[in-house]
Formats: sequence, C-alpha cells, structure tokens
Amino acid sequence: NDFSLQGYREFIDLLLAQEEGTGILFHCSSGKDRTGSASVILLTLLGVDRETVLEDFAMTNLVLKDSLEEKVAQSANYTDDEEELYAVYTMNGVNPAFMERMFDYAEAQSGSMLEFIKQQFCVTEEEIQILRDKYLT
Repeated sequence: NDFSLQGYREFIDLLLAQEEGTGILFHCSSGKDRTGSASVILLTLLGVDRETVLEDFAMTNLVLKDSLEEKVAQSANYTDDEEELYAVYTMNGVNPAFMERMFDYAEAQSGSMLEFIKQQFCVTEEEIQILRDKYLT
C-alpha cells in the first residue's frame, strides 16, 4: 500500500543520508516482519541473492529460540492444543514462507526483486551504487 511504500522509501533515504562512520539501527516491535521486509530491501539493493536473504531472515528464529520456547511453554499452561501452540510460535517467530511469497510476487510483477524495488521505490542506479559504496566497503 502507499503508506508502506512511503515508509520503505524513507528507510532507503535514511540509508542514503547516513554519514560515514556512524551507524543506523532499524527495528519494529518484534523485529521480524516489517524489519524483515526492510532487510530484504536493503540486502537486495546491496546485491545479496534471494537464497542468502531468505536464510538470513530464517535465522531470526535461531536468535529468538529461547524466547520462542518460553512463550510456547507459558502458553502450554493454558492449552494443550498443538495448533494453538504452533500459532504462538508462528506469531512470535518468523515464517520464511512469507518472505518467499514477497520475492515470488516481486519477481512475477517485475522480473526480479531488485527491479521491483527500483520501480516501486523509484530507486536509481546511482542510488544503488551509493548504497553499495557506503555499506560494502
């Protein structure tokens, strides 16, 4: 939607404006879905391939492993329904299939995630080169 497109374009602009020698932190309430999408955009702009981006996203569950297990264990005090417990895990973790669908959609619309990003966020080749120079060197 337009709100999301604007927000992610602002994210790209922040990345472009970042001064050398400084850092940038981006996150959301759980640090997974919106942040995951932002990471997909950034990593794609930096030239990272689909498989690696998806592997990076899936690592979120490894980082959150203890927290996820604790939330599921707490929920098990209230239910033994496996579907509900799986829902708790899914809502608090990440599902790489969601990002795979995002890639599939972008590729169906524009041929590649990079082309989709360039079209949807009006990213120029010059901006891509600035980002690569800034964050890969």
